[in-house]
Amino acid sequence: MFICNAYWTIAAGKQAEAEAALAGLAREVEAKEPNTWMYLVHVPDREVSSFPPQGEGAVTFIEVYRDYQAFVEHVTGPVFNGFVAANGALFLNMYGPSLPFMMSESLDPAAIFLRPEAVAPTLYTVIARWAIKPGSEREAKAALIAYVHEVQEGEPGTLLYSANTPAREHGAQSFLPVSSHELVYNSGWKDQQAFVDHAKGPIYQRFLADHGHLFLQVNGADTSNQPYLTSIVLRRISGFIRPQMFTGALKPRV
Repeated sequence: MFICNAYWTIAAGKQAEAEAALAGLAREVEAKEPNTWMYLVHVPDREVSSFPPQGEGAVTFIEVYRDYQAFVEHVTGPVFNGFVAANGALFLNMYGPSLPFMMSESLDPAAIFLRPEAVAPTLYTVIARWAIKPGSEREAKAALIAYVHEVQEGEPGTLLYSANTPAREHGAQSFLPVSSHELVYNSGWKDQQAFVDHAKGPIYQRFLADHGHLFLQVNGADTSNQPYLTSIVLRRISGFIRPQMFTGALKPRV
């Protein structure tokens, strides 16, 4: 399994046209790329604060592929490149008139689960970033595997939970490059209240108490057990999830 988060920006005045084009892209990927297992396209949820705030026109892709080769086949294939050729000018570009400027993260899931209810377009979706303290990588990943399993077993309102580190696949790249210590959560809940219940609930709070010290702390503190984080809250505009994704927690990869 290979995960990619990507970030584009819609050009000023092109929001509706770009969103319609992106919906068409997702439909074509679903129809023609069986090894693309999840392809979700989002804009910021303006009813909720993100930290840092998301700019106008922001687009976030959460993508999952069978493996790294399937990702390569997507980005070099006719669907994606045909979309860029036809619609690239709808997006902010820097490298040519129809080549969207994009940032992307190549990610390797330490642990992940997904419930069938996550297909709902109303999924309350959050991408959060922490940083693992140098020297704590193995301990942090082992703790994350147990933690994600506990969330899966104890929080039915948490529908998607994926704790990811930079991909180790041969040749995988991120643009801009990410730190080897970065931890990226792709997560989704039934609704905002389910997210609040998770954040205030015993599983998350116990993880912070027992393992929060393994991560970069707020204000650089050493022992606060309060990891520094960023979070963006997203609203899905298009996309799909294939049945291959509903397999429970992954085998640990430490």
